[in-house]
Amino acid sequence: MDIFRGKDVLAMDKEQISSGTDSLELMENAANAIVEVAAEHFSSMIDIKAAVFCGHGNNGGDGIAAARLLADSGAQVRCFHVGNGTFSKDAAEMAKRFAEAGGKVEIFDPASRDIVDFCSKADLLVDAIFGVGFKGKLEGKFLEAARMINWAPGYVISADLPSGCQADTALASPESVKADVTVTFTGLKAVHAVQPAKSFCGKVKLYGIGISDEIVRKYAPLAELVGSDFLDRVIPKRQANTHKGDYGKLLVVGGSVGYTGAPYMAAQAAARTGTGMVYLAVPESIYSIEAGRCEEIICLPMPSVGGKFSTKALSAVLQLAGKCDVCLIGPGIGRSKESDKFICDIIAGIKIPVVIDADGINAVSENINILRSRTAPAVLTPHDIEFKRLGGNISAFGRIDAAYRMAGDLGVTVVLKGNTTVIADGKEAVYINTTGNPGMARGGSGDVLAGVIAALIAQGISCGDAAAAGVYLHGAAGDICADSIGEYGMLPSDIISALPQMLKKYNSK
Repeated sequence: MDIFRGKDVLAMDKEQISSGTDSLELMENAANAIVEVAAEHFSSMIDIKAAVFCGHGNNGGDGIAAARLLADSGAQVRCFHVGNGTFSKDAAEMAKRFAEAGGKVEIFDPASRDIVDFCSKADLLVDAIFGVGFKGKLEGKFLEAARMINWAPGYVISADLPSGCQADTALASPESVKADVTVTFTGLKAVHAVQPAKSFCGKVKLYGIGISDEIVRKYAPLAELVGSDFLDRVIPKRQANTHKGDYGKLLVVGGSVGYTGAPYMAAQAAARTGTGMVYLAVPESIYSIEAGRCEEIICLPMPSVGGKFSTKALSAVLQLAGKCDVCLIGPGIGRSKESDKFICDIIAGIKIPVVIDADGINAVSENINILRSRTAPAVLTPHDIEFKRLGGNISAFGRIDAAYRMAGDLGVTVVLKGNTTVIADGKEAVYINTTGNPGMARGGSGDVLAGVIAALIAQGISCGDAAAAGVYLHGAAGDICADSIGEYGMLPSDIISALPQMLKKYNSK
């Protein structure tokens, strides 16, 4: 499913109106959607108390129209204008219709005991203060209104987005309205799919309000939500007449004393994701540990110093990489002056696609131009702190734009990990993941993810598609674990074991 920019959805509205649709008809349709969602929650609308908070723009007009429809359905409605009483043209018309039906738009006063008392007893609160044009942070009466909505015990419906959240950046004021459900129109926006704003939306319901599909198709989406249909597009079914070489050769470079699990889990995840051959290059200081558990994986010792890779390993690793289709570097590799130099020299010298994870990212962050000078593709898999070390700025741009900017600047695919992981391919495509759960928030999960992504690249899938599909697969396998054993007890090794269940549908028969 596509994610659209707020300004483009507004442009769709204008184009539909220019084609002959009455703008008030679109507003009535939006209001009907709000009331329909309210009716789904309450067994009857008769005598429920509803407090509707409206802004001055068309989002406020949606709210005023909803207030009238709620009253028509038998609800006891009070409609509060958070502002000075001025409205956009269409919102003013809805205020007029509400008045003609016996209603009244009141000026919101946070100090009014009458208003406070009504809201404290309200069954329903409708937030229609700000729409997709909101920028900045909530202040003054707007902040007081959001606080009152959040304080009141009733069911909260936000129109289009929770007030205080930004449509495109998905950034959010700390005291944004916390909705139980957000009713949005025409198309999803980043606010509904990406943190931190996503947490304020509650359940998101999308309604068409009369914008034609023909008009919607004219606008390029901001991003794509990755679902199972995406996997079907990029992961091929196995073919009968094939051998191990047809499914790629992958080299994992990682590990150090004290961090022996990470490279093994990455390699094991790659094997479980279908790679034909997986090599694991580790410092000789931990070779006996790794080799003792590698059965399907080819484990090779490399020169080490202080429990980490030595620069003397460079030639052997590059030679091995020359026989492979992709290299994953970083899981458990650790930090030292020499190991950092080894990592950077590998990234600079390797001629195949490379996936850079964990301390591989931290090492390259201090020599970032290595990435810009590469001719072969690269994938970076940072979490928020690593992303900042690379020069990214989530707080200024939001997760989508920040990942997009970094990918374009460095010429790499960026996998910005977290709840609602964002993937930017360095060209035009941006993807938002839809799978995963809190049980995956533990050491080792990222190593598994890096192995899955590298495995898909080894099998001939482009870096951008492999990253998006890998994140989805990883999260979906985690969801299988959460369902079967629970979020508290699941381990990264359980995620590895669940990967084949996700890939079974791509069997040759």
